Amino acid sequence: MKRWLTRLRSWKKIKYSLMPEDIALLLDENIPLPIEAWLRDHLSGCDVIHALNTGLAGKPDKEVFHLAQKHRNL
Repeated sequence: MKRWLTRLRSWKKIKYSLMPEDIALLLDENIPLPIEAWLRDHLSGCDVIHALNTGLAGKPDKEVFHLAQKHRNL
């Protein structure tokens, strides 16, 4: 138990700003829209895009995946 608490405390010290700034996140349409706003607020310098805001809603997963790869999104 002590080891787990130590890991938890060290994890809390990690800041969201450690994300590389050149990462773009493409959120699938099943991710709630408020998550996009939360990620934008907490991952400064990171481009966050939601599928519903890009016209990808209802598109097959393969098409969304290929577009994400093309634009180097995660």
